[in-house]
Amino acid sequence: MNAKKAAKAVLASVLFQTKLIPLLQHFRLKDKITILLYHRVVDGTSRLPDYSPDGMTVTKREFEQQMAYLKARYRLMSLADFVSYRLQGRRPPPGTCIVTFDDGWASVYQNAFPILIKYHIPATVFIAPAQIENRKWFWEERLRFLIAGILADPHKNAADREALTALLAEEGFKGDNNRLLPGELALLLDRLVVYFRTRPQAMRRGFIAALEAIGRAGTRAPVNPFMNWDQVREMAAHGVGFGSHSLTHRNLLTCDIATAHTEIHVSKRQIETQLQKAVTLFAFPYGKQNEEIRRLVQDAGYRAAALTVRGHNDVHADLFALKRINIHSQVAATVPFYACRILKLFDKY
Repeated sequence: MNAKKAAKAVLASVLFQTKLIPLLQHFRLKDKITILLYHRVVDGTSRLPDYSPDGMTVTKREFEQQMAYLKARYRLMSLADFVSYRLQGRRPPPGTCIVTFDDGWASVYQNAFPILIKYHIPATVFIAPAQIENRKWFWEERLRFLIAGILADPHKNAADREALTALLAEEGFKGDNNRLLPGELALLLDRLVVYFRTRPQAMRRGFIAALEAIGRAGTRAPVNPFMNWDQVREMAAHGVGFGSHSLTHRNLLTCDIATAHTEIHVSKRQIETQLQKAVTLFAFPYGKQNEEIRRLVQDAGYRAAALTVRGHNDVHADLFALKRINIHSQVAATVPFYACRILKLFDKY
C-alpha cells in the first residue's frame, strides 16, 4: 500500500470509528439519491486468473459486509420504485440507496444473489441478451486472456511471442514483449483495452481473430462468464429487477443510428419475451451516450437510463442520465472505505 492510500485508510477508519460517517451521511445525502454500480462478485478463492479490467470486481466476503452495512445504514429501494416515485411526483425518502449490477455475470447469480436474499435487498441487473445466449466473454476479457496466455511463460511459444510482438507493432505498440514483468504486462493489457475501445468493431474483431490464430491451442476462456436465462428467471421470480444493457454490449457512439436503434429496441423485446414482463430500465454500455442516443432510449419505451458517471442524484435528476457510484475492491475493500466511497469523500480515489 502506498503512502497516500495508507493515509486515506487511516482517515477512513477514524471517520468510521468516531461515528462521523452517519453525521456526514445525513448532511451530504439529505436530498440525494445514491445508485451503486457493481459488476462481478467473485468468490475470492478461485485459482483461475481474473481477466476483467480493474474496477470490475468485489469479493463475496466484501459484498456481504457491504450489504450488511447498507441494510443497517440506508433506506434501500429498487431502481424501478425510485423511477415510479419520480413519475408520480412523489419525493423519495431522504438517504435512499439503490443497488445495480451491469452485464449479468454468472458470479452475480452464484455469489451476490444469495446475499441479496439474505439481507432482503432490492437490486436491478442490466443484461445484454446476446451475451446471455452466446456465452462468450466480452472482448476486453477475451483480449486479456489471449495475450496473457501467449506471454505467460517466456520459455515457451517463442514463435507465438514473436508473432504477437509483430502484431502489436502494427498497432503502434512497439517493444520487447519477451521480458515483460507482471506489472508491465498488466499495463500493456490496460493500454490495449483503452486503445481498442475507440476503434471500430471490425478492427477490434480482426485483432482478436489474429490473436486467436497466433495462440491456436488453449484459446478458450476457462469458464462460461454470464448467467443463463433460467438463472435470470429465477432471480426475477425472487424480486430482482432486470433492465437492458443493449443487445450486444456495444458502445452506442461507435455504431450508426440504425444499429443503435436495433441494440436498444431488440434487447428490450428479448428480455420481455424471456421474463414475460415489461422492461423499462436501460444502462448505457460503457456509459457512452449523447442526446440522440438518449432520445432513442426514451422513444423505445424505457422510463429511465443509467450512466457510469460517478455522483449522487438530486431528487429532480434527469431520469435518462442517472449517475452511479462504481464499487470495486480497489476502492471499497473495507467497510470504512466503502462508507467513504458512497459519500464521495475521496472523490479522486
